[in-house]
Amino acid sequence: MKPSFLTRGLSRFRVGLRLGRGSSGRMHTMDEALWSEALEVDGSLRDIVVQDVDEDAWDRLLDFVARSEAAGEVVVRTEPSPLPEGSRAIFALAFERRPLLAITLGQVDLNFRFFDPEGIELDLDPGQFTGSEDVDTLRGFIRRLGSAVGEPVLLTPEGGHDVPYVIYDPPTDEWHWWRS
Repeated sequence: MKPSFLTRGLSRFRVGLRLGRGSSGRMHTMDEALWSEALEVDGSLRDIVVQDVDEDAWDRLLDFVARSEAAGEVVVRTEPSPLPEGSRAIFALAFERRPLLAITLGQVDLNFRFFDPEGIELDLDPGQFTGSEDVDTLRGFIRRLGSAVGEPVLLTPEGGHDVPYVIYDPPTDEWHWWRS
């Protein structure tokens, strides 16, 4: 079993916290103030990221989405399409047609981008959150996503995968806050 993102990246994030990205260098418990900071409307998107994945993890993701309670569709060049069976099919499509897997959780739209077979990335707009119910729905989705692919899930600023707000670790069912 390969080392998890948490064990590989823990010292890097602790150093980042000591250099000013966080107040104390310690992990925080999950609460509304931290979620409010992570989802503050500032004009940029947030990314949900699972790093260092393989084809099997992508297949588990696609199976999870197909079984999910979230409404969703694949869009290829503005045209709705059926969800491809297997990650190889969707990445073959991604090379030439740039598919987007869009799902809706309550009031919030999540958009899966197929940029890299070694990393799952989807984006969300913090401006779509209307209250704690939407945040609870997102937390549940992140927890189920992590369990489905068997890897930690990061919530990061757009393009800021090395400075996550929070990491959900499926084996321990714990949330680790890195910014405050």
